[in-house]
Amino acid sequence: MFKSAKRLAFAGVMGALLVVGKFALSFIPNVEVVTTLLIAYCFVFGFDGVVASLVFCLADVILYPPSIDVIISYFIYWNLLAITVAIFKELKIKNFVAHFLTACVYTLLFGVITSLLNSLFYGVPFGVVYVAGLYFYAIHLVSTSVFMLVGFKPITKLLEKIKTSANV
Repeated sequence: MFKSAKRLAFAGVMGALLVVGKFALSFIPNVEVVTTLLIAYCFVFGFDGVVASLVFCLADVILYPPSIDVIISYFIYWNLLAITVAIFKELKIKNFVAHFLTACVYTLLFGVITSLLNSLFYGVPFGVVYVAGLYFYAIHLVSTSVFMLVGFKPITKLLEKIKTSANV
């Protein structure tokens, strides 16, 4: 029972760090570290990272002015990403290239999901919405790639040490 409480507390802290990571870079449009952190959390902690994703999504809805399209896209995107990487952990897929490609594919998927939802909710053709966002999607993809290349390995090493020392 104590180990379950400890795991839940870790998931809460990881979710809070996702919020802090988003906030820290919020002054730069579409540059975010959340993808790299979430993939690292799921890489090390498996499905506990999905709980962190849920914490992040709920906190985001509370902290920022919510709109239905953003709420839906966040709950679809972040949790789908977390579940995918948690499944990778279960399958013992530790190859960095697989995780890097997952980050890139999901980053591209985020643009599609948000454009589709904006198109459906606001009645603007999908192609128009998607093309209008291409500049931001490109920035998002580049920032995710850089954070994965520079930060993924050191973050996962640190998380492994924390996991071992905390016996989670």
